[in-house]
Amino acid sequence: MSNIPDLIKFIKNSVNRKNQLIKNLQKIIEIEENYEHDNAINWANWELNGYVDKESIPHYRKINIFVQKHSSSFIAERKYEKSEYFSKPIKEVIENSKKDLSTYNTTNIWGTPLTHYIQKSEFLEIIEGVKRKIKEYISKILKDPDDIEADFSFIVEESYREYQSKLKQEKFDLLLGKLDLYLKDEKEKDIFSKNLSTLLKFEYDRNYKFCMILMGAILEFLLVRYCRNNDIPSEPYKNRKGDTFANYIEAAIKNDIFGEKMRWVIVQSHLRNFRNFIHILKEIRSTEIDENWYDTIKPVFEVLYNKFKNS
Repeated sequence: MSNIPDLIKFIKNSVNRKNQLIKNLQKIIEIEENYEHDNAINWANWELNGYVDKESIPHYRKINIFVQKHSSSFIAERKYEKSEYFSKPIKEVIENSKKDLSTYNTTNIWGTPLTHYIQKSEFLEIIEGVKRKIKEYISKILKDPDDIEADFSFIVEESYREYQSKLKQEKFDLLLGKLDLYLKDEKEKDIFSKNLSTLLKFEYDRNYKFCMILMGAILEFLLVRYCRNNDIPSEPYKNRKGDTFANYIEAAIKNDIFGEKMRWVIVQSHLRNFRNFIHILKEIRSTEIDENWYDTIKPVFEVLYNKFKNS
């Protein structure tokens, strides 16, 4: 049996030293030979050997990458920024953190050469994330080892806990019948629940494009049902009659549904249009859906969605 107090002491004394990070992860696995907490064992092994399953990668491993798409006979050179999870072993993270800029080359599905640039600070953030988790682990071990599996998971960030809490609450609200005015049967409840769950997952992943698309789809469904339930006809949009989302938003604005005329104006002028980004050409030719757009629209969606839930 490993000498747990000595192992803990070593980790506590060296947790802030980058060159001891690998050894500290190995010592966590040694400690876990006595406790066998799956969450801790899996996390330490994933950090040492790399992550295979994207769903298991902690949020602190999400990094920003600058990409240079090289010119070809068909397209001009292009540079852009993207975010993705860095799944390589911690040893590779440490090595990259010693360089001001790390680069690697790939090709896209059309064979166009791409060069990826990752700044040193991105890898240092990953290292700090691992250090924080090691400190949390030591804190839990010293407090009550039996509680680790119950209330501590290394792949569960605060944002993930929030996502799970929201998901649980929304499913509970559906069970309570808060949207029964708009959902006719169990099949509709099931489909609506799946869409809502997908929206929350997109929010957790910060996939802003599909957040906006789903927020629009959810509001459209509820608004059309509300108008039909209350004999509110659709209204012309830009002098065009019809039963489109735009026509029903005009009805919401004209009838000041829920006393939220100004929020419906925002939905008409912004959110509705972003639903067209399901078409790739529309996305290419338009403004990028970034976090600022999401932060603008999300509060509007929340207010209107809760009005439906509580109507």
